[in-house]
Amino acid sequence: MSLINTEKIDFLSKAVAAHRKSLDTRKVKRDVIYDRIQANNATVSSLVSQIDNLKIIEAYLSQFADERQAQVFKQIESTVTEGLRYIFQEDLRLDVSNKLVGSRSEVVFSVISDTEEGELKTGVMDARGGGVAAIVGFLTQAVLILLTPGLRPFMALDETFRNVSSEYQEPLGQFVSDLCSRTGLQVLLVTHQPEIAEFADAHYAFTQSSGTTHIKKVK
Repeated sequence: MSLINTEKIDFLSKAVAAHRKSLDTRKVKRDVIYDRIQANNATVSSLVSQIDNLKIIEAYLSQFADERQAQVFKQIESTVTEGLRYIFQEDLRLDVSNKLVGSRSEVVFSVISDTEEGELKTGVMDARGGGVAAIVGFLTQAVLILLTPGLRPFMALDETFRNVSSEYQEPLGQFVSDLCSRTGLQVLLVTHQPEIAEFADAHYAFTQSSGTTHIKKVK
């Protein structure tokens, strides 16, 4: 009788252990899926923010008088085109134009690239997705700030370049640094991308431990 009970206990113990292992495996899978959902939500939120940002810029540019608007368009196209070509090392350029929608004139941003079939003109969000949109949006805002009399040349950015692929982050950091040196623009950027941060004049790292935030000057 004692032997039978021991065998039953052993069988039940193994069954419980197997069940726990299965639950642990499912929990890990659940956590992985949850993390992916959170990451996707963050990406979607970032893209929506970039789209909204471009719409605000387009609406703002629509208010300029024709002559002034043409000058601003030219400066934006020149600066953004320079940036796109430097960062992506491709023959890309920005086109800013007016489009009649009913009785209203709207500003439209397009990216033009050279292909074997000729020039390809696409919307900013359709040209490599969020990375190009982030760069176009940033450089356009920078130009508008620099062209506005009496406005302090300062920008505060929070993870603005999160959708820029890793292979383009270093040239992006270099271009932003060069732009700031040439124009006097100051940029305060919060980022988790060290390839960009290394080009900053001043770099601080923030960490948290036991509910306390620690700040360390990197350079």
